[in-house]
Amino acid sequence: MLLTISDLELWTHIGVPDEERRSEQRILATLELTIKEEAEKSDSLEDTLDYDALVRVVKKCAKGERKTLERLGGEIIEALKKFDRIEKMTVHLTKFVIPGTAGITVSLSHP
Repeated sequence: MLLTISDLELWTHIGVPDEERRSEQRILATLELTIKEEAEKSDSLEDTLDYDALVRVVKKCAKGERKTLERLGGEIIEALKKFDRIEKMTVHLTKFVIPGTAGITVSLSHP
């Protein structure tokens, strides 16, 4: 089953120049997760992914400071590996710093 969490709002200190990292920036994260799903048959929460816990983990990853979206994406992927129901994941991160663009998006996948 494919689960998509769209446009999760994250606030983080990110950017290559020091002045860009001084204040928090809004980043949108979209997560595409292929999960082992059995809840469609059992209707049991034990047979699905805890969406709230997953969102909390991603928001915790955004805390701190880093220079690149790529680094943040890698940290999110590493943190989501603890959810054993996730078989495959793609993380899309969009940053809004280049004038004249709707945003800059970096996508990372595992495996």
